[in-house]
Amino acid sequence: MLLKNAMAIYQFVFFLVPRSWVGSPEFSIGALFNEEGYVDTNAAWKAYGSVSELEKRFSSIFPENESSEVGIRIWGEEAGNDIQLFYSGDVVEAVQVRLDKRNLSYSSLSDIVEVSKRVKCSIFLPRKKIVIDPDSTQLMEFIKGEK
Repeated sequence: MLLKNAMAIYQFVFFLVPRSWVGSPEFSIGALFNEEGYVDTNAAWKAYGSVSELEKRFSSIFPENESSEVGIRIWGEEAGNDIQLFYSGDVVEAVQVRLDKRNLSYSSLSDIVEVSKRVKCSIFLPRKKIVIDPDSTQLMEFIKGEK
């Protein structure tokens, strides 16, 4: 799935990727981008199970909103904080998180990090081209440091 979703200048965007993939021989930062340089996390999610566990966990953080697009589920507010789950059938293709830096809630950030841990995911920061373990303090430092 090619992700070209619009991002507001006040949003900090990151992606969840399965830890099992990050620890595998197939892992590379380059594999998380396509030839044009856009984020494409399909390779990371190929061996992941069903979307149902993710759906349940994301619903515990933000209320679900309707998406006008097939293959995308959204929790939260598109103009603020949200989690977007991209899928095909019952197969995950990407999980994108967007946080509003103007009104950043440490509680929401911590909830997202805790869910990341529960679903065994790492955090991919595409602008930094790094993958980090889910850690609220470290993630907050990256958010505060982004211009």
